[in-house]
Amino acid sequence: MVKKLSELTIGSEGYIKNLNFDSSVKERLISMGLFPGKKIKLVHVSPFNDPFVYLIEDNKLMLRKSEAENIEIEISNILLPLINIDKKFCTIEFFCGGQGFWNKMRKEGLILNEKIEIIEKTNSSVTIKTPKKIIALRRGWAKKIMCKEMLG
Repeated sequence: MVKKLSELTIGSEGYIKNLNFDSSVKERLISMGLFPGKKIKLVHVSPFNDPFVYLIEDNKLMLRKSEAENIEIEISNILLPLINIDKKFCTIEFFCGGQGFWNKMRKEGLILNEKIEIIEKTNSSVTIKTPKKIIALRRGWAKKIMCKEMLG
């Protein structure tokens, strides 16, 4: 699936397909390691949704939203907030929060790359089942837990 780079969610990744810029801007981006075929991953979104920080190999690159909108990528891994998952099963891939939030999630028993089952979703919470226990998460927390959907 081809998308704009600006449409990625944190933790999602893909391969650069096309740079839709004039030659001078394209040359600058290519010199920074941004060229078709390279794997790119969104790792941080700044407070007012601009700029974005991407990971290309071991290098971090900051791009404005207006620049990211002109880069097409082939999606290889789509992550969604837990609150937006439509399937019954998913795996936890990433926590969007500081060290305090990571510690809270660990205390609750949530582990990265662990398969979970979504039991119930309401306007204010999401109830999930991990291999060890059932947990009710507030909506705000469920927005910060990035997951990959699974079939079953």
